[in-house]
Formats: sequence, C-alpha cells, structure tokens
Amino acid sequence: MELVKNLYRAARENKRRHLVEATLGFSVAVCNALDLALAGGKAKVLETWLKGMDEMEKRESSRPGKRLMSARALEWFQNLPVSKREA
Repeated sequence: MELVKNLYRAARENKRRHLVEATLGFSVAVCNALDLALAGGKAKVLETWLKGMDEMEKRESSRPGKRLMSARALEWFQNLPVSKREA
C-alpha cells in the first residue's frame, strides 16, 4: 500500500511540475509577443516582468516570519496530502 501511495504522490508532483513548466513557457511567449508588438523586439517587456517577479519574491522573503496560512491550508494549496494528525 505504501508503494501505491508513493507512486500516486509522484504522479501528482509530476503533473504539477508539468503545469508549472507550461505556464512559465506560456508567460514567456506572451511577454515576447508583447515585446515584439510594443517595443520592437528590444526585450524590455520580459526584462520588466522578470524584475517585477524578483521584487515580489524579495518582498515576500523579507517578511519577518509571519505565516499567512496555516500549515494545513498551505499543504492543500500546494496539492500535497494533508495529514489528519496535528504535529
């Protein structure tokens, strides 16, 4: 039974990673299309988007350890198995 659970978890993780890769690829494609249409292909749109993502990540990491969600809610949103036992 443990093997089946582990294979199921691995399949879900692979599916989630595939979705993330597809989303990132689509985002870059849209940024490149916008750049070509709006900035003449000078890579300004993608550069601005990447800077914005870095700034957002820095803001989130600079917070003083305050959790916005409970551990159980975070596991649910990350599509991980939720343990019924409290740690």
